[in-house]
Amino acid sequence: MLPSESDIRTLNRPYLGIRLRDGDDGVVISSVADGSPAAEAGLRVGDVVRSLGGRQLEQRRDLREIMADLGPGDTIEVVVVRDGEELIVRPTLRKP
Repeated sequence: MLPSESDIRTLNRPYLGIRLRDGDDGVVISSVADGSPAAEAGLRVGDVVRSLGGRQLEQRRDLREIMADLGPGDTIEVVVVRDGEELIVRPTLRKP
């Protein structure tokens, strides 16, 4: 039996390992999965995400659109604000 289109999309989608919420100061990381690319890059709950891959993040739903253009193995620049300081991390995405 051949895999379905849904199975293929799931296998080929990139995984960063964060959940986001829209906050007063912007898009905020609400959870970081243990051992995920995000955790390994040092992203933390409470970080305010300014951009991913050079693209502004204005709402949490923007993440899905940005990630659709990427794949496992891609390294993405993530700009966050933590405690008033801007930080840049570069996690390498992988399969879920």
